[in-house]
Amino acid sequence: MTPIRELVAPSLTFDPDQATIDAFLKEWRWLLSEPIQPLLFSIFGDLFYEAPSGTVFWPNTGTAEIEHIADSKDSFRRLLGADCAEEWFLPKLVEQLRAAGKIPGPNQCYTFIIPPVFKEGRYVVDNFAVIDAKQLLRVFKRRSTPNRNAAGLSKGSVQDCALARGGAPARHRTPP
Repeated sequence: MTPIRELVAPSLTFDPDQATIDAFLKEWRWLLSEPIQPLLFSIFGDLFYEAPSGTVFWPNTGTAEIEHIADSKDSFRRLLGADCAEEWFLPKLVEQLRAAGKIPGPNQCYTFIIPPVFKEGRYVVDNFAVIDAKQLLRVFKRRSTPNRNAAGLSKGSVQDCALARGGAPARHRTPP
């Protein structure tokens, strides 16, 4: 079976070093109540992981919320070929960022200058910077505190992409 990493264009993901993965897991500990298995990192620094139950989740660094996205790795594989991948990886925006000369190097990813939870936080080239993945974690930590999201609101449930495709729009990565 093809590894999950190979199901997504290389420009839409990155492979952080183990120290970065360990730091990521440490910073998200307040939201992750059980051990996890990292599956894939988006070029925006988001981790897709498998829980011990086999379900797949997406901790969104833009909103500091965890979204259930698939009931299994096989379901996740199928969703990678569906509309959800457009929302999770924003390929058109990545293309624009690269065309503007914003090209991440090893262990780097994109970060919002102003997070999307704020009115000014838009999905436009000028609102993104290339950042070392470990630095992204420090930025994220300043934006978030336990039991709060990036806007300072209490955690809440979030619709998964499969539901969003059939009903209400997903609120995390849908550019205006």
